[in-house]
Amino acid sequence: MQKFVVILFGVVALALFTFGGSGATTPSAAAAVSPVAVAATAQACNDGQDRSVTIINETGVTMLAFFASPPDVNDWEDDILGDEVIQSYSSFVVNFDDGRCRCIYDFRAVFANEFADDDVVIRNKINVCEISTYRYD
Repeated sequence: MQKFVVILFGVVALALFTFGGSGATTPSAAAAVSPVAVAATAQACNDGQDRSVTIINETGVTMLAFFASPPDVNDWEDDILGDEVIQSYSSFVVNFDDGRCRCIYDFRAVFANEFADDDVVIRNKINVCEISTYRYD
């Protein structure tokens, strides 16, 4: 049985994940999920840009957290995964159409590392209007 979880970012629905029985996404399940529509309290951008991106974890370790913020925001916004984790060789879909009509985001992913503190990978200025997938490997 699959359950659907909508992660809320403030008053804006930001991401939709589909999780199997183990709590992890599967690439085929996540790819089949439509991105969540923006909540009624925020307006979606009507500029024709598709801001849905499938984030793929092919690192061999679990992704513990994922953050995305526009470059001009001083602090990382909320963890998009919330209480969930993304196992290696799994994926999830993020709809960045949160009403701000931005295409450029910085990504911060936190991965489990059994030999040290968690590993943090930061990627700057990702254009979510030009890509449909982003791969960590």
